[in-house]
Amino acid sequence: MTGVQTCALPILVNPDATIARLNAEADAMVAELAARLDAADAVALPHLRLAARHRAMAASLDRSLTRLLPVFAPVMMPSVLMLHRLRVLAAHTGLPDADALALGVQRSLPGNVTIEMDLALVDVAHAIRADAPSRTAIADADPAAVAASYLAGVLPPVAQRAIDGFLDRYGMRGVAEIDLGAPRWRELPEGVVRTIATYLALPDEDAPDAAHARGVREAEAAIERVASALPAVEARQFRFIADRLRRTFGARETPKFTLVKQLGLVRTALLASGRDLVDAGILDAPDDVFFLHDAELSGAFGRRDLRERVAERRAARERELRRTRIPVVLVGDGRTFYEGVGGDPNADLSGTGVSPGVVEGAVRVVADPRTSGLLSGEILVCRGTDPAWTPLFLTASGLITEVGGLMTHGSVVAREYGLPAVVGVGGATERLATGQRIRLDGTAGTITFLDA
Repeated sequence: MTGVQTCALPILVNPDATIARLNAEADAMVAELAARLDAADAVALPHLRLAARHRAMAASLDRSLTRLLPVFAPVMMPSVLMLHRLRVLAAHTGLPDADALALGVQRSLPGNVTIEMDLALVDVAHAIRADAPSRTAIADADPAAVAASYLAGVLPPVAQRAIDGFLDRYGMRGVAEIDLGAPRWRELPEGVVRTIATYLALPDEDAPDAAHARGVREAEAAIERVASALPAVEARQFRFIADRLRRTFGARETPKFTLVKQLGLVRTALLASGRDLVDAGILDAPDDVFFLHDAELSGAFGRRDLRERVAERRAARERELRRTRIPVVLVGDGRTFYEGVGGDPNADLSGTGVSPGVVEGAVRVVADPRTSGLLSGEILVCRGTDPAWTPLFLTASGLITEVGGLMTHGSVVAREYGLPAVVGVGGATERLATGQRIRLDGTAGTITFLDA
């Protein structure tokens, strides 16, 4: 038996136990870090408190990958192989949309923490819609003002409690959340508020929870359509593999979610020490700590030269943020390519089709999901996505990104939501304009301009 077969066996025989082991290890890692940081918080002197926090951070984060990989590999590796096998079997049917049906098996997967997060935000919208003062406060107000009211604790009680509950569970998430220095939703909730306001305006049949339920039905229908077109033995194999994939592949988001929860705890702890360093006259702002190197952080209370270093690094970061293009491909010898590889030369734009389906609509080019302005039914165009973007997927009608591939985050989640998507479209955010009407083909990977 090969190593791959050995890795796949547990998930084929007992998928629920395999997922349970992953979830248990993930929960234990977060709980252990929280306990270490709680103990560090109790240290009386600020410089010793920072040292304790630094040790807690190192002890937990340094081992995160080595702890998670052994319990995640038996989920991810077989799932990728199972998806490949479903596509091969579907191709045997000769159905014109065989590959789209195989990919459709991934619609509305259970156990996906990102989808669960999006549906939790839908629940927040439902609670606010049912309370007239809350509905008025959210639906008809400027999102930045609503976010400020939330942080001040002065929203109507139902809205305040509903958003509190969501951010208690998911407030550690945010744009570029793997960057420890990036603000979290709990600090800048404007994007969450904008999404809630969008959900409030949707009719019930277009609400994200209704779309999720449709996705489950469509996945089941895709499985049966392919299986019914196969010989008996292959049909049984297709149904079995599809069942295992649906019961396990949602867990692919768990490792990153675990790391983000840990980073959220560490960020909160380091900001507290940042305030101590401000009080000691060493730094100007609490978040200056995120511009320090590890050795500088551990000895920060003994330094008097950190202000200048922080200022230089902030300036360098601001310069990088002004970049308008992201390479599609970086080669090991230093070459950089800003255009996609391959594609249809006859299309107005092309990339890699990663989520099947064809949609026509108006483009919305978005630089930041916190201030997206995305309207229901618009085609979302952006450089790339992470989980902070996925609440927008529930109102968009299609997705175009400048970077990505078949298994990158936006591609996989788009397939789960049934959102036609094309990725790897070089310069998409510059070559497309908000309001422009296009046809997006997520199967062929093409984009056609419809405006005259």
